[in-house]
Amino acid sequence: MGQVTMTACDHCKRKVENPNEHRGWITLGGTDHILEKVYVKRSTGTFGQNSFESDYVDRVTDFCSIECLVAALDKKAREREDKKVETAKKESLRT
Repeated sequence: MGQVTMTACDHCKRKVENPNEHRGWITLGGTDHILEKVYVKRSTGTFGQNSFESDYVDRVTDFCSIECLVAALDKKAREREDKKVETAKKESLRT
């Protein structure tokens, strides 16, 4: 009996047997077979304390749609913004 390999969306975790059968499936990769997982970076366009702020989705390869890719980046953006709010709260308590 053959072995079935499932591919999962790195955001919503939707599993499919063959991502090529699903319109809009995004697979990130390269020609270097050593590189299995990559990161996706979206810049905010805002310069922070010492660099431009960016949101990263690390160690990913597959998204079932562009909407899922954007949702993963939006989740990272919310985490970044929440961290800034928390830091500001801590700073205000010190003063």
